Amino acid sequence: MQNNQLANVNESKKFGFSTNILKIIAMICMTCDHVGYMLQSYTNYDTFAYILRIIGRITYPLIIFTLLIGLEKTHDIKKYITRLGIAAFLIYLGFTLAQFFFNQDFGYEGNIFLSLFLCAVSYYFLNYSKYKWLVIFPILYFVTSLGLMIPFAYKFFVERDFALFYLFNGLYCQYSLLTPVLFFGMYLSFKLYDKAIAKRLNNQALIEAFKDTPDYIKSKNALASILIAIICVICYLITYLPIYEGGFSRINDCALQSYMMIADLFILFYSGKRGYKNKVTQYSFYVYYPLHMVIVYLIFWLIFGY
Repeated sequence: MQNNQLANVNESKKFGFSTNILKIIAMICMTCDHVGYMLQSYTNYDTFAYILRIIGRITYPLIIFTLLIGLEKTHDIKKYITRLGIAAFLIYLGFTLAQFFFNQDFGYEGNIFLSLFLCAVSYYFLNYSKYKWLVIFPILYFVTSLGLMIPFAYKFFVERDFALFYLFNGLYCQYSLLTPVLFFGMYLSFKLYDKAIAKRLNNQALIEAFKDTPDYIKSKNALASILIAIICVICYLITYLPIYEGGFSRINDCALQSYMMIADLFILFYSGKRGYKNKVTQYSFYVYYPLHMVIVYLIFWLIFGY
């Protein structure tokens, strides 16, 4: 018994990133990305700005990964989804009012919490609802959002200097189709792995015991990392398509997105532990996202006057 307890203690002390640490890393990298974006827009520090934006590519894979982990481990998925829905609505409301107040769109398109909310709703339909086919609706929203962003948000065919654009801007899904590709890719890979484990062990007690082992966590980390690496390779190869030259570069800088692979260095060392939890850690990401954007925009507005 003592040996088993000692083994558990030693295991808990092994190096690894908890869910909270991954979220903190994501917030730091997100801040770097937004500072880099503003530097690109208002200064000539192109090289430094691009480096910051490369660091920013670490953010989204970590957000999607921790979202899926959170959905798997939450004790009340309806409250989880509700928090994301409220955050999406508040971001939309604040973003829309800011655009009307300053009479500009800030060069920003989409609502990241709306994207996460749709992912969470999709997870609910697939795992908690007897009407699994309802998952088609959040997927259609992602597709429709991209279809509307091409002419309006990305200035294809239609100029966006009209007031109605401000009303719809916060209803777009940020990162367009990258969000469902990352989320559903990780979700399906985890599900297939769980099925393979269930088939091999063929015993519920053994299956549950194995899911508490470091090997299970490491395997899921590896699956998520491989998926991200494949998506990054695809993003990079897209830049060599003839149609990408010119217009398509305004839809997505796929070469920049390929740096998401750096996030694998953190995901591979995910420990499977949540980390310290209280109300501050639970809501910090919801608060930090709009707060840091306001601060960053305010600093650049004070410096450059626009």
